[in-house]
Amino acid sequence: MEITLSESRNITAQNILPLYHSNKWSTANKPKDLLLALVNSHTLITAWSGDTLVGLGIRDYRSCGIPKRCT
Repeated sequence: MEITLSESRNITAQNILPLYHSNKWSTANKPKDLLLALVNSHTLITAWSGDTLVGLGIRDYRSCGIPKRCT
């Protein structure tokens, strides 16, 4: 499986909700607030397998993020 990292903020609730529901994260119950928070975050890195969002991260200088390598 190939994972592609992106710094694009072109995500939708349809992209993020399956990931949040599968992890039982409570913010999935507030999709408008969740999407607003993500697209307005300082740095947003998304991980994709084809058209499926498989991870989210915030890039910092202490670690290399998703998937354990810097882009």
